[in-house]
Amino acid sequence: MINTDQAVLFHASVASDLLGSLLDERLAGTGLSPRAFEVATVLATRGPLPPGELAAVTGVPSPSMSRIVAGMQRDGLVAVRAHPTDRRSRVVALSDDGRRAFAAAQTGFLALLEELRGALGESASLVAWGVRRLEWALRTVGGAQSVEPLPDAGAHAVYYAGTRLHPEQEAELLAFLDWLRHRGPARRPGA
Repeated sequence: MINTDQAVLFHASVASDLLGSLLDERLAGTGLSPRAFEVATVLATRGPLPPGELAAVTGVPSPSMSRIVAGMQRDGLVAVRAHPTDRRSRVVALSDDGRRAFAAAQTGFLALLEELRGALGESASLVAWGVRRLEWALRTVGGAQSVEPLPDAGAHAVYYAGTRLHPEQEAELLAFLDWLRHRGPARRPGA
């Protein structure tokens, strides 16, 4: 029997394997493997990056990232060129073919994301927070550079596992929570 502490790592490992298989299936025919899709996602959202920064963002060791970039360059998905401000450095950028492959791959990825949100139901936002927190902890334990602050609202966090809020509802809820936080201690009638 797996104890509770072991179960977290066991289930995270199983979830990683299942996700990898689903991504392989959904990205088939796009020209991007799950790892290449991850790299393309970072480049599409952040623009050209030095290989070391790309490795840090994805959590992939630099030697592995060098092999991934070389393969993507060989396949015409990325271009490696001189850094615009530091001629001694290089940056990796999506090529036109890479952008087309990324756009095609996003269709399968976004469909999978919606299916997962549906399967998770009301717990989707809590699971998303937990996965980000787990990534941060794994980076910390593994000595990898954290690229974002710890996703934690602190010891007095409020978790909501209800139906998904519309952006306006979320903004209203955050404004209310901010008001609660700054109004001071609650007063009881007759106190």
